[in-house]
Order: sequence, then C-alpha cells, then structure tokens
Amino acid sequence: MKIDVLPEQGYRQKMEEVTEYLKERGKTGFFDPDGRGNLYYESYQIPDAVGTVVLIHGFTENAEKYKELIYYFLQNNYQVYTMDMRGHGRSVRDTGDDLSLTHIDRFESYIADVEYLAELAKKENPDLPLYLFGHSMGGGVSAAVLQKRPELFKKAVLNSPMIQPLTGNIPFPAAIFIANLMVKLGKGKDYVAGQHGYQGDETFENSCSSCEARYEYYAEKRAKEKLFQNCGASYSWLSGAGKLTKSLLRPENCKKVKLPVLLFQAELDDVVSNDAQKQFVGKLPNAKLVVVPNTKHESYIGTSKTLEKYLTKLFTFLEA
Repeated sequence: MKIDVLPEQGYRQKMEEVTEYLKERGKTGFFDPDGRGNLYYESYQIPDAVGTVVLIHGFTENAEKYKELIYYFLQNNYQVYTMDMRGHGRSVRDTGDDLSLTHIDRFESYIADVEYLAELAKKENPDLPLYLFGHSMGGGVSAAVLQKRPELFKKAVLNSPMIQPLTGNIPFPAAIFIANLMVKLGKGKDYVAGQHGYQGDETFENSCSSCEARYEYYAEKRAKEKLFQNCGASYSWLSGAGKLTKSLLRPENCKKVKLPVLLFQAELDDVVSNDAQKQFVGKLPNAKLVVVPNTKHESYIGTSKTLEKYLTKLFTFLEA
C-alpha cells in the first residue's frame, strides 16, 4: 500500500505534476450508449494492475475534480475508468444554452450509463477484477447499479452517497411531491425553487469541502471553464432523486447486493442524509459504514491528514 498524500503547502504545484503524470497514462474518448448524444470518459491503464476501478462523480461535478484521487488509485496499482455523467461537464446535455442547469429526465439513464462504462472497462480488462467507487449522486447511482448488476463488481466504495438528498427546510416527502407536480405541469426543466445558475460567488466556508487548498484549486478551474459550471437542479432531477431513494431502500433490492460494500460517511454532511445511509447499510448483507470525522460532504478531498487515514481505510478494504 502506497499512501503518499499531497501536502497542502505547495498543493497547486504538486497537482501540476500529478496532471502531467496522468496525461502520460490516460486517454479520453466519447461513447453514445443510447443514441441520445456523446458521453465523455477517461481511462487510465497501467502495467501490473491488480484491478480496475469505475469512478462515478457527484452532483454538479465532473471527472476533472477527481484527478488527485485517480492518482492515488494508480499509485496503488488500480486502473481507473471515469466519466462526465450525462448532463454534466463535457457530456451531452438537454438544457439548451443553460450550462448551469443540472437536469435529467430519468435517473435510469444515469444507471444505464454507469453500466455501459463498467462493461467497457471489463471488456478492455477481462482478466482484472472490477471495483466501483461513487460519490454523492454518483454514490446513489452506483448503489442502484449494484442492486441491478451486482455480478459486475468484486467490491464497492460509496463516499457520502446520496441515498436521500437533504431538502433544507422543506421535508423530503413534500419536496418530492412538489417536484413531481412541477414535472406533471410541464416545468421539469425549471430550476428547483431556491436554486439557480452558476454565479461564481461560492466560498470555501459555504462549500462542501474541508480543505481550503484543494477547494481553491478546483474552484479556479471551474471559474475558467463554463462546462464545469453545473449548478442548480431541475425539478425533473429532484423527482428522479426521490424515486431513486425509494428504490434504494427497498429491502428486496438491498438483499441482492451480497458483495462487500464500504460506505464513507462525512460527519458534518449537510447535503445528503446520514440517517438514510445508516438505514441503507443496515439492509445490506455485507456492508460497513465508516464515519470520517470533522469532514463536510466531499470527504474524498479532505485535509491531507484526514485524507491519509481515509485512503488507508480505502485501500485496506480493497486489498482484503
């Protein structure tokens, strides 16, 4: 196991070196799994790999945000396949000129896209075990893929998975009722009330990050690239998230996931429900929940000290 975490001091320079390292080992491409437009993906293949990781990002994110984590996987001899989820980053969108709106007509499309990427990774590396890593929305979608296709993977890691999103002062059932109603009224592509397009006014203090150096590095990239400026959700997206929650917590679906699952829970999460994560883990035959202390939602890029402990647990789990 190689856990050599980038220090916060001089982080930007170190990430420039990481970026060059990844360029030498990666390739990019597009695929169109359903005839509705191209999805951007990246693959990183290395000699003497012990496994392949399919990495799925969260709500409003993209593959670019995961360069550091991809680097750690490669350093520990795991190949990586990742993508910009439909409606995010460099992948196809259905929102016209509004690149900030995060919209999907049905979450089943997310699930099918992840299946396609996993099958591509397996086809190109048939002799290697396949692992799944998903964060936030990507964690919820990954959990759904596990319930649908558990035979694809050897193990799975879910980081702050969106088993149920938090909906502020509006109770979750009421928020989903409103979203479903707005979809029926033909307003599925409208922003959820209180959400909006990218304004560039987020700060470290009100972000989901627990590490200022890592936050600032990606925030600057996001500010310069309009395709990285996904922001508020549509009513259709929220409606789909409600259906996903209901499906994920069904006992009959959870019983299908017999492979080992590690769920990292951010102690200070204010984006997704930690209680729903506990319910989910309690229904799985072979799952473990690990609380990451003093971290907000994006615990996969916490402080260097926290990240060292996090990665040790992650790779100990994969290697066991």
